[in-house]
Amino acid sequence: MKILSVVLISVTFFITVALGSEESCYLTEEQEDDCAAVCHPIVKPLLRYFEKIQAKEFQFQKDYSELKKKNTDLEKKGQEHNGQISQFQKNYSDLQKKYSDLQESHSELQRRELELISQLQKDKSALQKDISDLQKDISDLQNRVIEVENLQAQIDSKNVEIKLLKDQISELNKTNELATKILRDDIAKLGEIVKNINSVNRTASPSPTRTVQQLPPPSKAIPDRCPQSQNETRIVQEIQIPGSDPFKVVCFSDKEIGSGWMIVYNHLDKPNYFNRTYEEFERGFGDVGTQGDDKYFIGLERLHLLTSRNSYELIMNLYKCDNFVVGNRNEGYMVKANKGCTGLILPNLRQVKFSTWDRDEDGYPYYNLAKRLGFGFWFNHGNGFFISFSIMIRRKD
Repeated sequence: MKILSVVLISVTFFITVALGSEESCYLTEEQEDDCAAVCHPIVKPLLRYFEKIQAKEFQFQKDYSELKKKNTDLEKKGQEHNGQISQFQKNYSDLQKKYSDLQESHSELQRRELELISQLQKDKSALQKDISDLQKDISDLQNRVIEVENLQAQIDSKNVEIKLLKDQISELNKTNELATKILRDDIAKLGEIVKNINSVNRTASPSPTRTVQQLPPPSKAIPDRCPQSQNETRIVQEIQIPGSDPFKVVCFSDKEIGSGWMIVYNHLDKPNYFNRTYEEFERGFGDVGTQGDDKYFIGLERLHLLTSRNSYELIMNLYKCDNFVVGNRNEGYMVKANKGCTGLILPNLRQVKFSTWDRDEDGYPYYNLAKRLGFGFWFNHGNGFFISFSIMIRRKD
């Protein structure tokens, strides 16, 4: 619009000059026609040009408004983008801080992990030590349980021995009373005989002396077992079995278990007495007597010969088996059979070899039970055993 105003002013100025009148703004009709004839060819192109210019200016204004609006929008979006960039920068800064914190936390976790691993290793070592101590305590407790069981068995054995001793004392009292009565009767009879002899000597004449030849007593066959019936509780008898010289044994009888029992191992709690070598246990040793506290062992070889030729049953304290067989030396004098066993304490003797301090066959990998306990026996790993006992066998035929 400013350009159009300038053009109009210029046209007016030129018209005024062309007409030569500077004093009046009013034209006559003739002058107007002359002016129109002169100005129309000049002004018409200018007007058209002005119209085009005006149209372009309008379009320019329109484009300018749109551009201004777009610029405003762009500025607004730029502000929004700047806000987003600021937010992104802030978020990035926060992420960097969190990453730094995570690195610190990771380092702390690694340090704590190392400390925890170290502590766990220490705890593991302490736990292993506790387990080792506990295993040792369990082993000691098992040994104590075995000792308690042995003490109980020893008490039971002593009770049996006390009962046997009471029975023996009762039998001895009866025997003593009977012997005293017989002795008195014999003394009385002897007195009568002496009186009769004195009376005869006074009245009868002397007679010549005759020599009486004494004949040796007839020989008896040596038995190979204890008698199936006996009056005394204990007697000493000589027996002989094929493959062995004659030897003495103690035969036992009781009204509850009957007669025919042979005591083969009378073990009392006497320190070191039964701590013998394997060869001594093989041969046998001790005092073969009728006293309850006589300590002896019949011998592994004799025990093998006895039980391998005939069927034998066994009693050991309150433990009883219907069948008992002992192997030979090559088999380690192993208990080859112990069937039909009953009792309060049942040691598993089957397939167990005989052990002594100088020949360990007990199955314990860490120590020698025969050496530790001080006597030879059929020890077995995990097996109960007695400290004081008496083993008796009896033929079943």
